[in-house]
Amino acid sequence: MEEYDFELRLLNSQYYIDYPSNKYVDILSNQKRGYVIILFETKSGYLVGTPFRSKIRHNNCYHFKNSARSKRTKSGIDYSKSIILVDDKYVDKINYPRIDQDEYNELILKQVRIMAEISDYIDTYISHHKNTKVLDKEEYERRYKYTSLKYFHKELGIK
Repeated sequence: MEEYDFELRLLNSQYYIDYPSNKYVDILSNQKRGYVIILFETKSGYLVGTPFRSKIRHNNCYHFKNSARSKRTKSGIDYSKSIILVDDKYVDKINYPRIDQDEYNELILKQVRIMAEISDYIDTYISHHKNTKVLDKEEYERRYKYTSLKYFHKELGIK
C-alpha cells in the first residue's frame, strides 16, 4: 500500500469563528482545548483533518492499542469528526501540537491503514449520498449519525 503525506496540526481561531458549536453541533469545537488533527490529502483529492480524541466510545475510529493513555481512556483518531478543508486557511501555522510519543509511534506504524480507513469512511459517505452505494438505514445511522461530514456536502460534491 502507498504511504500518505500527512502533518499533525491544530486549527486556528478563524475555524472556530466560522464553525461555531451552536450551529455545527457535531463538529469538535473546544478552541481552548484545541484538537490535534491529522491533516492529509485523500486519494480522491480532499484535504481532510481528522482529530485525535481522548475518549472514543464507538468504532468509527482507530483506537490506539499500545499507549499508556489508550489503556486508561480508549484514545484514538475519530473518523466521524473528520472535517473537509478547501485549503489550509484554518490550519494554525504558528503553534504546533504535541502528542504522546507512544501514540505518535503507533500512528507512524499504522499510518497507511489509518488514512485508508479515513478515506474509505469519507468515500462511503459520499457514495451513500450520491446513491451509488446506499447503506441500509441501521448501518448508515451506526456509522454516520453524528458525523461532521454532513456540514461539508458542498466540498464533497454532494447535492
